[in-house]
Amino acid sequence: MRLTMPGVEHLNSGEILLSRGGLVVAAGSTLVNVEGGVITCTGSATFSATGLMPNGLWFTNRGLVKVATPDVVLTITNPSGRHIQNDPTGIFRAAAGALVINNGGTLHNDGPWTVEPDARFLILQNFPDNYDENERRWTSGRLTVHGPGEFCLPLPNTMLTLGAKLHCISEVAVCTQGGMPDPFKDLERIEETGHFILDDMDMPTAGDFQNDNVLELVNGATMTVPGRFRQTAGRTNLDQGKLAADVIEIDSGEVTGDGEVEGDVLNHAGQIEPGGAGVPGRCRFAQGYTHGQAARLSIDIGGLTPESEHDVMDVAGDAALDGSLELLLIDEFEPQVGDTFAVLTFGARSGEFERVSMPCGYEFAVHYNANDVTLEVTGVGVPYPGDFDGDCDIDLDDYRRVAACLAGPGVEDPPKECGPDDFAAADLDADRDVDLSDVDDFINRFTGP
Repeated sequence: MRLTMPGVEHLNSGEILLSRGGLVVAAGSTLVNVEGGVITCTGSATFSATGLMPNGLWFTNRGLVKVATPDVVLTITNPSGRHIQNDPTGIFRAAAGALVINNGGTLHNDGPWTVEPDARFLILQNFPDNYDENERRWTSGRLTVHGPGEFCLPLPNTMLTLGAKLHCISEVAVCTQGGMPDPFKDLERIEETGHFILDDMDMPTAGDFQNDNVLELVNGATMTVPGRFRQTAGRTNLDQGKLAADVIEIDSGEVTGDGEVEGDVLNHAGQIEPGGAGVPGRCRFAQGYTHGQAARLSIDIGGLTPESEHDVMDVAGDAALDGSLELLLIDEFEPQVGDTFAVLTFGARSGEFERVSMPCGYEFAVHYNANDVTLEVTGVGVPYPGDFDGDCDIDLDDYRRVAACLAGPGVEDPPKECGPDDFAAADLDADRDVDLSDVDDFINRFTGP
């Protein structure tokens, strides 16, 4: 079938079935598979263009292009000087058989590509133009590969960085043109816009690895780094997954989930959240762990049972403590005086948390034992210094009441605009007056509404 009529934009909003032979977009024409439109290949066929096109663009996909029959191959040939555009709503799906893009021109992808079990997706010849050949960067779009599906790119055997979303599920085979299948061993960096999900499969890297945005190791997946793993921002989520490296450095961002980290961990300024925000869980560190001065451990407490109701962090080796411990109550839990929670275990310990942030209205004692840190509730209904109106924050409403009590050094009687209780509460340094020192203390406690 040929689409002719120069200058005409052909719109497909229904379904085009390719059973054999091919579909050719002739010179001067363009084809737009609109949102809701489907191009389905049920027998081996080709889809291509001939002649000159307006601006080189001959095919725009906003709908679905799919191969859904075993042993069937759909070959999309994009000649030199031509352009294919896959918009954010456009989907290329290899459900069975093979989808091959013979890309002699340019291919720009902003939408998802899906490779399902036993299917193959290959791009031959030129890199897509959202793959930066010089910097080896995959920059946009989404790719989901369900193993043992296969995804192939014409990549040289050099390191690869990721700025798109890539979801690999269950022993995906990823290969370079003319090379042997290899599960992304050359991936070395997830960029600021990148999102890599490794799902129920193992992946060794070739060397050091850096995460600048989102890395998820889920459902038993393991990433093994024979060198240094470094996180500069974003999040590493271990949902029943494992990260193994010689050294793990957390410069910023979060490590969340109920998985395992193997290797010596240096947490410079990151946040550890066992389970996840608002979700109790247990994370395990198989070797040593250093909690730096700017690092934070966030512990959710929703009951007395470890792991299922409150967070636990296990360190098999030595734990060097500094930085912050943040305690958060979840699930409307109201602990009572005397309740205890073992939230951190270790083989040995040095140091203590420099700062402990407690839930509003509660006071906890932090017990540093031989092999754990245990929290004990020692006060309920405890006033929050600086919180005059009792709404669990320190904001401008509270400041107005401090300002009304400001009398100066050595003045022990409250001004007439300030009641005795407010005067006592505004004396944050407990020297029996309200002066600029108390104002400075208030400013340091200021949280905003």
